[in-house]
Amino acid sequence: MIIKSIELRGLWGESSFRWNLDSEVSVLSGINGSGKSTVLRALGTLLLDRIHPGVYMDRFERLNVRLTDGSELALCCLPKSIGELRRRSETDPGLKEVIETIENDSEPGHPRQIAGVMSITAFKDGRKVDPEEVLDNFDRDFVSTFDFAPPRPKDPKELFISMMNNSISELDRHLDGVVDRYRSYQIELGARLNKMISGENPDLEKAREIFDARTRFQDRFDEMLSATGKKFNRDSGEVSFVFDADGKSHDYTHLSAGEKQLLLILLTVFMQEKRPAVLVMDEPEISMHVDWQKRLIEVIRDINPNCQLIIATHSPMIIMDGWMANVTNIHDLITSEL
Repeated sequence: MIIKSIELRGLWGESSFRWNLDSEVSVLSGINGSGKSTVLRALGTLLLDRIHPGVYMDRFERLNVRLTDGSELALCCLPKSIGELRRRSETDPGLKEVIETIENDSEPGHPRQIAGVMSITAFKDGRKVDPEEVLDNFDRDFVSTFDFAPPRPKDPKELFISMMNNSISELDRHLDGVVDRYRSYQIELGARLNKMISGENPDLEKAREIFDARTRFQDRFDEMLSATGKKFNRDSGEVSFVFDADGKSHDYTHLSAGEKQLLLILLTVFMQEKRPAVLVMDEPEISMHVDWQKRLIEVIRDINPNCQLIIATHSPMIIMDGWMANVTNIHDLITSEL
């Protein structure tokens, strides 16, 4: 199951757009400030069921996502006051249930104020369902440029804690999380392989496919880094690399920013195990050499040919290798109303 279309309403309060997606690669282009990141970060928020840092909840009202199995997901950004919410409910009946919930939680005569709250709903086979019932049916990941400024708390104590926590970049933080997932995945994969090989009916062919997939992932990453003289340390259980410069093994934290971004993306795709999946990437070319940008889509699809890529980019190199027909300018999608 993958995404069929994306519909955004109330962009900057007055515009909307609908984007019909390709099953393989869809690329969104446009000048700075045109709304590309707003669209993709809102999509990432909906798919991961948590507000993604850098998403501006006041820039749009509603995001609808239709999937290829007919199910739908919606992310609704609630206005700051109950009065505005009532006004919007006149054209969006789905908000009436939200109003009832708010009024039931409020004291008589003192309706609760709303500020930057989001509501996620889902529909399947014509009935409203728990969003997890839809989200649990497919893999989805989000990769951003990590170029937004972290919030700065006003309280001095909270500000100090925030500064300490933000002493590492968002790229490092995100990569640490993916590496932790990879470590857990390796343990789970080892248990699966052991069961395949030592069970009553060993499935050696399937086990070989898993080994080959891991080798292919490592080979493709090594190919991308060949000019830098770095290779996966295949004798280590950790994510580490042998540097030709000194012949020693180094932790992944010693990689450059572009190498880390590439590792984050390819590790994510590898763990999809060639299952149908959705990968949303907001300007993945940041910090990457132009040769890597040109090969990025091809390498991702080689590791998982069933991964649907949804990309916002400023780089012409990303789409040079046969994907120019898959590019849509955001201004061609925007209308005054749907």
